[in-house]
Order: sequence, then structure tokens, then C-alpha cells
Amino acid sequence: MKLSYVFVLSVLATGITLGFLGGFWGRFWIWTAIIVAFVMMGLMYRLGTHDFNLLRRAVGLAYSENRKKHQPLAVVDAEALDKLLDSPRSTQLSVIGVAGLLIIAWLMFFKPF
Repeated sequence: MKLSYVFVLSVLATGITLGFLGGFWGRFWIWTAIIVAFVMMGLMYRLGTHDFNLLRRAVGLAYSENRKKHQPLAVVDAEALDKLLDSPRSTQLSVIGVAGLLIIAWLMFFKPF
């Protein structure tokens, strides 16, 4: 989990550095791309955290609830786990992530404004 934050920060740092090297900070498209990235990350965090904590709890891993860490509990039965896995949340998160990345890529390639 912590490694993913390192990669997110490195992508942001690279984008900021290249923005300076290319002289793009006066262009609106780079600010739009940054806003899209933060909105995408915020939405994915907000929508995904609860469901993934439920899954962690169901399979017997440590989980968080109300910003408080909890120790692993006993694994739930297969029926309850299937219900959690059948949730459309992962598809929603994937759509948000792919759409956000496509918008950012479009902004970077075409620099429309």
C-alpha cells in the first residue's frame, strides 16, 4: 500500500518537473490535467476505501474502520464473501481510473488550450 503512494508521488513529481522544463505552467491544459488527477484520486479513494476494507475484514486481514486500525477477524463464510466480490464497485473504480487517465493523456498529447 505504501509503495503505491511512492509511485503516485513520483508521477506527480515527474509531471511537475516536466511542466517546468517545458514551460507549460502558463497553459490551461496542465492545470486541467492536475485537477483531473486529484479529482480522480479523490473519487477512487472515497468510493473504494469502504468496500476494500470490508473485503480485507472478510478474508481475515487487518482493516480500518472510522479511521481506526483493527486486528484481523475470523474469515467469513463463502456466501458473504461472494456477495462482497459481486459488488460493482471495482468496475466503477476501473471506469473512473481509465477515464481520468484517458483525459489526462488527451490533454498532454493535444494541449488543446
